[in-house]
Amino acid sequence: NEIWELYQDNEGNIWIGTNDGLNKFNAVNQEFTTYFMVENDSNSLTDNCIWEIYLDSKNILWIVTDNGLSRYNKETDSFTQYKNNPKDSCSLSFNTVFTIYEDKDNALWIGTVNGINLFDREKETFRCFQKEYELVGNAIFGILEDDHNNLWLSTVNGLSKFSKETYTFRAYDIFDGLQNNDYSVGAYVRTQRGELVFGGVNGVTLF
Repeated sequence: NEIWELYQDNEGNIWIGTNDGLNKFNAVNQEFTTYFMVENDSNSLTDNCIWEIYLDSKNILWIVTDNGLSRYNKETDSFTQYKNNPKDSCSLSFNTVFTIYEDKDNALWIGTVNGINLFDREKETFRCFQKEYELVGNAIFGILEDDHNNLWLSTVNGLSKFSKETYTFRAYDIFDGLQNNDYSVGAYVRTQRGELVFGGVNGVTLF
């Protein structure tokens, strides 16, 4: 299997995301537990293609997949699925999910192939921001927050700065000094000095 993501949780377990399922390695007993998407089982993964594994401030593990978002339930060793429902405008905007990010206010933002979603933890609903809000590229590959209450989004068509206060976007492209307009899935990090770094097909953009 191709390994696309590695994550160590606060109990020392190593979670391994592949193109064919999710694995948990218990370093104490040296054992693997494997999880798959099971047809017609709403307690399984949404998909076997794992893009990202993310632990939020509430100690909830999120699994980003190619066909929806999965929340791991430790007590039952199962998953809660979040997917797009065309009849529900408050569902996930699209099933292909690339990234998830928790901001300094503990809000969860989900980047999909069709816009960025804000997740309401209490109602378990999603609000999507995309082209009607002047998002430069609907496919969101990375999300980082700066020190001014903005989210920066890497896309297939440059970078977008999203104001959490006004819900507006500002677009940046190669004419603003970007490495390229095309960015890569999972290639983003905030440094200890507060710099934002996004990787793409022609290098990195740092600011």
